[in-house]
Amino acid sequence: MKQPPGMRFAPLLLVLTISLTLRLACVLVIQNEQYSDSVWYDAAAKQVAFAGEYGPGRPSAWFPPGYPFFLAAVYRLWGASALVGKLANVCLGVITCALTYLLGRSLAGERTGFLAALLLALWPNVIFHTCILSSEPFAMVGFLLAYWLGTQLPQTGSVVCLRSVLLGVVLAWTILT
Repeated sequence: MKQPPGMRFAPLLLVLTISLTLRLACVLVIQNEQYSDSVWYDAAAKQVAFAGEYGPGRPSAWFPPGYPFFLAAVYRLWGASALVGKLANVCLGVITCALTYLLGRSLAGERTGFLAALLLALWPNVIFHTCILSSEPFAMVGFLLAYWLGTQLPQTGSVVCLRSVLLGVVLAWTILT
């Protein structure tokens, strides 16, 4: 029996809803201070966003710029606070689950994609990482997006160049993260 068109995406919507709900609850319920690398990323992002200089307090190349630049863009749009950064991580977590679903479906079928994304959506360590301003959520999106794009490249046609350029940009940004 063939599924109605709207039902094809029901498993993905379920996983994304679970992912969003758990990560948002974590951010809103668990009050935590930033520590270690996350303090540096936060300060560097604020410096980029509002002073146009990379590095907290003075120019620095101590950490790769990928996540602080992302965070700086978020801070410029919605304000510089740990809560705003954490909410950006919630979005990154949901995107990670979506990409896991798409990659699993592409490589091994619908059920595998659903199960992989569901496990990621429910994994406590990944959920708790949402509350820390660290590069891992951003890097996971880059890694999965690059992997998925690599599985989607057509063999011929004009779209090859565009997708190849996009894949190159994603890989480069992920390396810088």
